[in-house]
Formats: sequence, C-alpha cells, structure tokens
Amino acid sequence: MITRIVAVTVALSALACKPNSDDIYAALPVVGSPVPSFRYPTTSGAMLDPAALHGRPALVALWSSSCSASRLALKSLGAFHREYASRGAAVVILADDHQRAAVDPLLAATNLTAPVALAGGTLMATFTHDQSVIPWRKAFALPTFLVLDAEGRVVYRQVGVEQEAAHRLKRVRAALDGLLAR
Repeated sequence: MITRIVAVTVALSALACKPNSDDIYAALPVVGSPVPSFRYPTTSGAMLDPAALHGRPALVALWSSSCSASRLALKSLGAFHREYASRGAAVVILADDHQRAAVDPLLAATNLTAPVALAGGTLMATFTHDQSVIPWRKAFALPTFLVLDAEGRVVYRQVGVEQEAAHRLKRVRAALDGLLAR
C-alpha cells in the first residue's frame, strides 16, 4: 500500500513539473509590450540598444554559439538579413556569448552582415520578464525570435527554429512582411 502511495505521489509530482510549451512563452516579453531595455557591445565594437531599432520593423534574434538550434538558425539569418535590410527592416542578433572568438567563426561561415551583439550570458535575465513563471528552467530557450514594430513593441514571438530549410523562419517572415506591407 505504501509503495502505491509513493508511486502515485511521484507520478503526480512529475506531471506537475512537466514543462509545457506555453511556459516558454509565458516568461518572454508579452506581445504588445516594448522590447526590454538592453545595451550590448557588437562584434564590430559599437554599442547596440533598442533605440537603434526604432522607426522601422525589426527582428531581434536571441542566439548562442553553443546551441545547435541557434547554429541551424544562423544558416538562414544571413540571407534573411540581406533580404529584409533591403526592404527597410532591421535585423540584429543578440548572442548570449561572452567571447567574440566563439561567435566569429560561425558568422564568417554564413557571410552574415547583420549586427551581432554579445550579451555575455544576460539574455535570460534581460528578456525573461517573470522568471517565477518557469522556476524549474535553468536555461533560456534559444534561439528565440522577437519581431518588433516601428515603435519597438513586440508583435510576434517564436521559440526555436524549423528544421527544414524551406520552412525555416516562415512565421517570422510572415510577421515582418505584414509590418512592411502597412
């Protein structure tokens, strides 16, 4: 009998702690809210903050060189940046990395010309507005994509990247296309 009670208790505890995809989004900036304040050095030596994005739609890609899904997304971000920069949108990558040496080889392999800023491990603290929503999470979900309107408000959020290249960033594209069509 005690064994059954323990088994049921363990099963219920596991269900209560099971992550839900909604949990990932619950802690991110809310659609309609301004992008959180940040100020990071770019790999070119300049400083990047939200003011640099105002006045035009933007894609902010939260990224890390140590994340395989982020590296997969990077393969598409070079072409994405070239296409959308020519249409008036800003595309920036905020890397959760500390060292430029970790990021540079990956950027060189993709011919990415978008600004890349080094967040030094602060993305979770900066972009998670309520860490109590996901207290079990010890890592930030990367890559995460935030589409901003010209006033710097979040209009779309996406965690993760599609595996198939033909569909990669399809929903992010749709969100930016909608803003640029206005």
